[in-house]
Amino acid sequence: MHDEHRALAVAAAPASTALPVPARALAGVDLEGADLTGCDLSGADLESAHLGSADLVGARLVGTVLRDADLSGADLTRALLSRADLRGADLYGANLSGADLRGARLDGALLDGADLHGALLDGAGLDGADLRTALRLDERQLMAAVPTPRTLLPALPAADPALHAGALGSEPASDPSRR
Repeated sequence: MHDEHRALAVAAAPASTALPVPARALAGVDLEGADLTGCDLSGADLESAHLGSADLVGARLVGTVLRDADLSGADLTRALLSRADLRGADLYGANLSGADLRGARLDGALLDGADLHGALLDGAGLDGADLRTALRLDERQLMAAVPTPRTLLPALPAADPALHAGALGSEPASDPSRR
């Protein structure tokens, strides 16, 4: 099946409908700006896919491979991304409000300007993820996630030094030696 036909099959899938097995192999597919509201892409291989500015509100992406995918400006409000592989993904300016990212791999992901208000990050891997300019991210979310010394953290109030020093084993992202 050609890429453009696979893209049409995905875009035409009714909301809350799982994709047929052949359509799950979508690595590199271009779905920029597509309306995938409520679509079930669980388990799909979307490695290096182009999903910039796509509407994925309420989409099911459980266990989906989105490694190195372009999700810049995508609306992932209330999307289910538990156990998704988002390593190296570009989430610049994405809306992840209320998204379920429990157990997701966000290692090396770019989250500049991403809105993480109410996102569930319990057990999410953040090794090397850039959270310095993520929006509406709070300490509870970071404490529930799995950051490492390579995680680039936002500047948080000095009231909880354990978040930066003890719990994460790193210095605040404002330390020039971390850049």
